[in-house]
Amino acid sequence: MAQQIVTEASVHLESILRIYYLRHSFESYDSTLTIFLVHLANLTLEPIRQLEQDPASERKDTSEALLSTLILCFNGVYEQSKSAYIAIVMLSLMRKQLSAEIRNTVGRYVTIEEPESDTESIDETNFEYSQPVLSELVLPGASLSEDPKTRRIKHLMDDSGKVLA
Repeated sequence: MAQQIVTEASVHLESILRIYYLRHSFESYDSTLTIFLVHLANLTLEPIRQLEQDPASERKDTSEALLSTLILCFNGVYEQSKSAYIAIVMLSLMRKQLSAEIRNTVGRYVTIEEPESDTESIDETNFEYSQPVLSELVLPGASLSEDPKTRRIKHLMDDSGKVLA
């Protein structure tokens, strides 16, 4: 019963975000929009991971719907990242969670422009930001049973740095 409620709520959230996108687009900065987009992306990533492990378990239209939702979320967070540093960090962290195949699929629809060479660039693969990320903001996760401390941006950035170093 609880899983059914969560599924229904995520469908409603996706519908609201799609209507918002059609009416307003994601170009104007909205701090709460970023959180909702990241939350929906995280809810979508788990079924995509399961689908990658066992492709025969889901129908093709289900996988296309999941990818469509993920593309919507990445597009929105990317547009928000043009106005807010926290969205850049969230986008970077979410991209690290994608497999190469999914990253390429999303990349076909969401073209993330690289900064111009004469400006200060943010290298997403090395996480060499000009300032350390000390945020205690907890990224919305896909599971309430997860320890929220592991979802703090500071913790996620530290882990990403250790993995890549």
